[in-house]
Amino acid sequence: MEEESLNATAERIIAGAQIPTIEPSQIEHVWEVLSRTAMDRRKKPEVGFTAARGNPDFAPKNPDEQVALMTRYALLDALVERGILNDYMKDESARKYVFAMAATIPCDKNDLAG
Repeated sequence: MEEESLNATAERIIAGAQIPTIEPSQIEHVWEVLSRTAMDRRKKPEVGFTAARGNPDFAPKNPDEQVALMTRYALLDALVERGILNDYMKDESARKYVFAMAATIPCDKNDLAG
Protein backbone atom coordinates (compact mmCIF):
# COMPACT_ATOMS: atom_id res chain seq x y z
CA MET A 1 0.00 0.00 0.00
CA GLU A 2 2.75 2.48 0.91
CA GLU A 3 4.58 1.79 -2.36
CA GLU A 4 1.38 2.51 -4.31
CA SER A 5 0.95 5.79 -2.44
CA LEU A 6 4.57 6.75 -3.11
CA ASN A 7 4.11 5.95 -6.79
CA ALA A 8 0.92 8.04 -6.91
CA THR A 9 2.74 11.00 -5.33
CA ALA A 10 5.63 10.64 -7.78
CA GLU A 11 3.20 10.44 -10.71
CA ARG A 12 1.52 13.70 -9.63
CA ILE A 13 4.91 15.43 -9.56
CA ILE A 14 5.86 13.98 -12.94
CA ALA A 15 2.54 15.29 -14.29
CA GLY A 16 3.50 18.80 -13.16
CA ALA A 17 2.21 19.16 -9.59
CA GLN A 18 4.22 21.27 -7.17
CA ILE A 19 6.49 19.36 -4.82
CA PRO A 20 4.79 19.55 -1.41
CA THR A 21 6.38 21.68 1.28
CA ILE A 22 7.79 20.13 4.43
CA GLU A 23 8.89 21.37 7.82
CA PRO A 24 12.36 22.94 7.82
CA SER A 25 13.23 20.82 10.86
CA GLN A 26 12.76 17.67 8.75
CA ILE A 27 15.31 18.69 6.13
CA GLU A 28 17.65 19.99 8.83
CA HIS A 29 17.50 16.62 10.61
CA VAL A 30 18.38 14.70 7.45
CA TRP A 31 21.23 17.13 6.70
CA GLU A 32 22.63 16.74 10.24
CA VAL A 33 22.50 12.94 10.05
CA LEU A 34 23.95 12.70 6.55
CA SER A 35 26.66 15.29 7.17
CA ARG A 36 28.07 12.90 9.78
CA THR A 37 27.96 10.00 7.31
CA ALA A 38 30.89 9.03 5.09
CA MET A 39 30.49 10.41 1.55
CA ASP A 40 30.50 6.98 -0.15
CA ARG A 41 27.64 5.81 2.11
CA ARG A 42 25.74 9.11 1.91
CA LYS A 43 24.93 8.64 -1.79
CA LYS A 44 23.08 5.37 -1.25
CA PRO A 45 19.29 5.89 -1.25
CA GLU A 46 18.73 3.55 1.69
CA VAL A 47 21.03 5.66 3.89
CA GLY A 48 18.99 8.81 3.20
CA PHE A 49 15.78 6.88 3.74
CA THR A 50 17.05 5.65 7.12
CA ALA A 51 18.11 9.19 8.07
CA ALA A 52 14.66 10.49 7.25
CA ARG A 53 12.85 7.80 9.22
CA GLY A 54 15.34 7.33 12.05
CA ASN A 55 13.73 9.86 14.39
CA PRO A 56 9.93 9.71 14.65
CA ASP A 57 9.77 13.44 15.45
CA PHE A 58 11.16 14.26 12.01
CA ALA A 59 9.99 11.27 9.98
CA PRO A 60 7.63 11.93 7.07
CA LYS A 61 4.03 11.35 8.14
CA ASN A 62 2.70 10.33 4.72
CA PRO A 63 3.87 9.53 1.16
CA ASP A 64 3.61 13.18 0.06
CA GLU A 65 5.98 14.24 2.84
CA GLN A 66 8.31 11.33 2.12
CA VAL A 67 8.66 12.19 -1.57
CA ALA A 68 8.90 15.91 -0.76
CA LEU A 69 11.65 15.34 1.80
CA MET A 70 13.69 13.13 -0.53
CA THR A 71 13.27 15.52 -3.45
CA ARG A 72 13.88 18.73 -1.54
CA TYR A 73 16.93 17.24 0.19
CA ALA A 74 18.32 16.20 -3.19
CA LEU A 75 17.94 19.79 -4.44
CA LEU A 76 19.66 21.15 -1.33
CA ASP A 77 22.44 18.60 -1.60
CA ALA A 78 23.07 19.48 -5.25
CA LEU A 79 23.43 23.17 -4.36
CA VAL A 80 25.73 22.38 -1.43
CA GLU A 81 27.90 20.05 -3.54
CA ARG A 82 28.33 22.78 -6.16
CA GLY A 83 29.49 25.20 -3.46
CA ILE A 84 26.64 27.61 -4.12
CA LEU A 85 25.62 27.69 -0.45
CA ASN A 86 29.07 27.51 1.15
CA ASP A 87 28.84 30.87 2.91
CA TYR A 88 25.42 30.05 4.33
CA MET A 89 26.20 26.51 5.45
CA LYS A 90 29.19 27.63 7.55
CA ASP A 91 27.02 29.77 9.84
CA GLU A 92 24.39 28.03 11.98
CA SER A 93 21.88 30.89 11.91
CA ALA A 94 22.24 31.29 8.13
CA ARG A 95 21.81 27.52 7.74
CA LYS A 96 18.37 27.81 9.35
CA TYR A 97 17.32 30.09 6.49
CA VAL A 98 18.70 27.62 3.96
CA PHE A 99 16.69 24.79 5.51
CA ALA A 100 13.55 26.95 5.55
CA MET A 101 14.06 27.84 1.88
CA ALA A 102 14.76 24.25 0.86
CA ALA A 103 11.66 23.05 2.72
CA THR A 104 9.20 25.63 1.42
CA ILE A 105 10.30 27.27 -1.82
CA PRO A 106 7.82 26.56 -4.62
CA CYS A 107 9.28 23.99 -7.02
CA ASP A 108 8.20 21.31 -9.46
CA LYS A 109 9.72 18.71 -11.77
CA ASN A 110 11.31 21.45 -13.91
CA ASP A 111 13.51 22.42 -10.98
CA LEU A 112 14.89 18.88 -10.86
CA ALA A 113 16.37 18.87 -14.35
CA GLY A 114 20.15 18.70 -14.32
